[in-house]
Amino acid sequence: MTIFAAPPGPGAGPTGPPADKPEPPAGQGPPPDAPTRPRSRWSSFWRHPATRWVAAILLVTLIIALTITAFGSMTGSNGPNDPRSARPDGAGAGAAVLRQEGVDVRPTRRVDDAVRDGAGATVVVAFPDRLTAAQARRLLAIPDARIILLAPESVLERFGAAAENVLGGGSAEIPMTPQCDDPAALRAGDTQFRGGEVYRPNGALLAGCYPGDGGFGYLRAATAAGPEIELLGGGWTNDEIALAGNAALVTSLFGSRDRLIWLLETTPDSDSTGGGEPTRPTVLPGWWTMAVAQAVVAVIIVGLWRGRRLGPIIQERLPVRVRASETVEGHGRLYFRLSARDRAAAALRDGVVRRLSRRYGHGNDPMALAAALAERTGRDSRQVHQVLFGPVPTDDDQLLDLAENLDQLEQEARQP
Repeated sequence: MTIFAAPPGPGAGPTGPPADKPEPPAGQGPPPDAPTRPRSRWSSFWRHPATRWVAAILLVTLIIALTITAFGSMTGSNGPNDPRSARPDGAGAGAAVLRQEGVDVRPTRRVDDAVRDGAGATVVVAFPDRLTAAQARRLLAIPDARIILLAPESVLERFGAAAENVLGGGSAEIPMTPQCDDPAALRAGDTQFRGGEVYRPNGALLAGCYPGDGGFGYLRAATAAGPEIELLGGGWTNDEIALAGNAALVTSLFGSRDRLIWLLETTPDSDSTGGGEPTRPTVLPGWWTMAVAQAVVAVIIVGLWRGRRLGPIIQERLPVRVRASETVEGHGRLYFRLSARDRAAAALRDGVVRRLSRRYGHGNDPMALAAALAERTGRDSRQVHQVLFGPVPTDDDQLLDLAENLDQLEQEARQP
C-alpha cells in the first residue's frame, strides 16, 4: 500500500525543523492540531476493554456459583423419598394421594420436630440408616406413634428390632400376593416392588406380608424398647406407586391416621448423643467455595495488572494519508478472498441507488425508482428493477456483469 506523507508546514525548509507556531489569541481555545487532553486514570480504566472482559468473567463466575448453589439446594431438598419431589425416586405422588384423603403430610428434617409433633401420628422415616442410636430411641419414645421405616438396611440393631435384613434379597419384579391377615395388605392385594428390601423376623412373627427371597416385603416387628415398628421394602416412590396394588398399600399404611410426619435426612439436634451425625448429602466437594473465591481473586488481580500495564488510551493524529481508490481496492480484495459476492453486490447496488435516488427521488420505493429510471433511459422497468434489486450473483462472472450493468444504467440515467 502506498503511503503519502503530509506536506510540510509553512516556514519549514526541505530539511530544517518546522517554524514556531504563533500563540493563539487570548480567549480562544487551542489550535486544531493541539494534542487531546488525556482522560483521568479511573475513566480510562473503566473504558478499557480489559476491564470489560474482567467484568464479564466475574459475572459469569457469579452466575455459575449461584447455579451450583441452587442445584445443590434443589437436590438436597427434593431428593429421593421426598414427599415434595416429582422425580422418579421421589414420593410426591403418594403424598398427593394422602392429602386428597385428608391426611396432613408434614415433611421435616429434624428428629426434634418429629418427636414434638409425632404423638398419635404416623412417623415415616425416609432414611432410617442415617439415624444414630440416640435418635432411634427418641423416635421409639414418641407416645402412641406408628413408626414406619422405609427400606432399612443396617439400622435395625439401633432400633432393637427383632428382625434382620435378608442380605442379597430383593422383592421380585413380578406381582407378589399378601399371604397374610393384615387388613392393609389384604385391601391392597398384589404389589410389585422394584428391587426392594426383604426382612425376616428374629423370634415370633407379628405380621409379615408379601413373602419372597427368604423374607417379607412388609414386616411388623417388636423392639427391645417395647413399641412395634413396621418395615416396608418398597413401593412408595413415584415410579412404583402405580404398579399393581402399591398405591392402595401405601395409602392404607401411611394414611391410617390424620397426621403423617415424614422424617427426611436429619440435621444435628441439640440433644443428640452418640455416633457422628451424617451431614446432608451434596453433589459438591467441601472445598468448592474456597476454590471459587480464589478464582475470583485471581481474575481481579490479573485484570488490575493488565489494566495498569496497558495504561490509558492516548489519541493522536495519524501522519499519513490513504487514497480512496486504495481503500476501495483493499475492500475488493477482502471480498474476493472471502468470496463475499453478496456484500460486494450489495455495496455496488447501494451506491448506485443512493446516487440516483438523490437525483430522481423515490429512495424508499424500489418500484417507483425503477419506473422513473425506465422512463428516463427507455428501458423496461422490470429490467431496471432486476439490475438494482435483483438476486445475488452466484459466481464472479455474474458479479462482473452486474457491475457493468449498474455502471451503464447510471451513465444512461445521467445523460442530458
